[in-house]
Amino acid sequence: MLRHIGVHIFEESEVHDFYEQVLGFTKIKTYIFYPDAALKLFGEERLIPIHRMQRFEVILELFVCPVPFTPGVSHMALEYWQANQIIEKARKANYTVVEFEKRTGKKGYFIKDKAGNIFEIKEINLV
Repeated sequence: MLRHIGVHIFEESEVHDFYEQVLGFTKIKTYIFYPDAALKLFGEERLIPIHRMQRFEVILELFVCPVPFTPGVSHMALEYWQANQIIEKARKANYTVVEFEKRTGKKGYFIKDKAGNIFEIKEINLV
């Protein structure tokens, strides 16, 4: 069973600007990952603010840390009613939107936050 997903972000402002305003998550808790624990886990001795966010049953823990990383092909797929509205919010807020055509002829969409985390945005499919 999936409990939550930890996501590395660079800027505190992303909590509101991207995760709340674009993806529609709600902040449910904020706490601090202390330097001794951060050193053991990440090799960085620093205070790391963590924001716990929720949308429906999905919980994200946003770790605010300015240290660069490369997500590679790692991504999360999120389903929305009227997914096109999420894509438009991302575009209006100047986030990267990658649009491509699938072999089925349908369009696919990925959006990125400022840290490079990738989200596949899909229309809810009840079939």
